[in-house]
Amino acid sequence: MSIYLDSALPEEARQAMSLGFVRGITTNPALLAKVKRPATEVLRELCHICTGTVFYQLTAPTVAERRVEGERILRLNDEFREEEDKQFAEWEKNPTASEFYPLQLGKIGLKIPTSTENMALVAEFSDKGVAVAVTSLFNTAQAYLACEAGAKYLLPYVNRTTRLRGDGFSFVRELAEVCKAVGRGTEVLAASIKSPEEAVKTLLAGAHHISAPLAVLLAMGNDPLSDEAVAEFARKSSV
Repeated sequence: MSIYLDSALPEEARQAMSLGFVRGITTNPALLAKVKRPATEVLRELCHICTGTVFYQLTAPTVAERRVEGERILRLNDEFREEEDKQFAEWEKNPTASEFYPLQLGKIGLKIPTSTENMALVAEFSDKGVAVAVTSLFNTAQAYLACEAGAKYLLPYVNRTTRLRGDGFSFVRELAEVCKAVGRGTEVLAASIKSPEEAVKTLLAGAHHISAPLAVLLAMGNDPLSDEAVAEFARKSSV
């Protein structure tokens, strides 16, 4: 299981990566809009902060335009490989120079909204080795198609599904069962996680990975009783 940061803010990404347990980043159009900079510029910075997968969601109005959009965004991965190769070559010339220490940059993945017509894009990009997460899922038939199209991840909205359909955890459980039944290696990467308790319940419902805002990630390791226990030990040790 991996934990992702659900944000596009570079300052939040830096803080999340310093925690030691965050493996990637999921963004969406609303999150990128908060940064108020070109998406490619933000993604480039995030991939210099995070060595895992950084997901970008396609937004163009037609399938053809979404294909072009995806190809344009994925060219960042080529830039990153060239940058890594260049710095590695410099490091080989002078392994003791810290400024040439080999880079390890993140990699762009694509979030593709669920629709029958978008499954062709899911298959096309997945066949090219791109990490594709099918998002905006709200029923298991959509999940079935996404698995058959070769998606690496199903990305449901847990809290939103609970609000709109009544039980986001049951939906996650059903998605995990669909992944297992199809048997193509697709996994559930659940988003719309609003609390530490929701994160754990999502995991126990069968999600392979979760993505949550920084505030939730920071809260997950804390508890007032833990603070009390530490304070009590401190008092006893000073006696």
